[in-house]
Amino acid sequence: MLQRNNKNPEESQNNEYKTIPLPMACSASIFVLSLFCSHAALAEGAHSYNYIDGEFSFYDEEGPDYGLSMKFSRDLTPSANVLLGIENYDDDISLTILRGGLGVHTPIAPTTDLYGEIGLQWMYASTDIHYGPFRQSVSEEDIGYNLGLGIRHKLTPEFELNAKAEYRAFDEGNVEGAIYSVGGRAYLNENWSAGASYRNDDELDSYGISLRHDIL
Repeated sequence: MLQRNNKNPEESQNNEYKTIPLPMACSASIFVLSLFCSHAALAEGAHSYNYIDGEFSFYDEEGPDYGLSMKFSRDLTPSANVLLGIENYDDDISLTILRGGLGVHTPIAPTTDLYGEIGLQWMYASTDIHYGPFRQSVSEEDIGYNLGLGIRHKLTPEFELNAKAEYRAFDEGNVEGAIYSVGGRAYLNENWSAGASYRNDDELDSYGISLRHDIL
């Protein structure tokens, strides 16, 4: 899960000069990824970026009860792909995140790919507040962005190792943070693979299991 920023309004106002505006961060990232994509177009890697992926996540004692996510990726060119996803976390607060973005990828070795991602995301959070026998539903919406850099390496044709560093932030500034993950993926056949992963965002540890269908 992401880290909530509990600073009061006065502290946030005093620290505004430390915050990089969302448009500036996105513009710089798009420029870097464009250069990356130009280089990536020169070669084609051993990994597929055409897939539908479903994942179930569970957390340590301080996290939500569980998380479910779906991710879709499809190549637009040999080195660039479109990304769509949805995430849902269940706890005292129900949290849903919709994501859309672009990715680029390039081989840096015969069985190793480096990839980058940039995207926008919409968050909807809701909870119920109880006043004795009465209950009131409270909800909040926010939009933000995400940036990611990762690596995929095939130890064998049937087994892959991967790692990723990602940063997410929302406009209101109350949810932001870096997420680091490592994982492995076993290829069952030409179309199906199963994965396991570990994630950390400085406050919470989570573990995920996933099933992926490669789109040929």
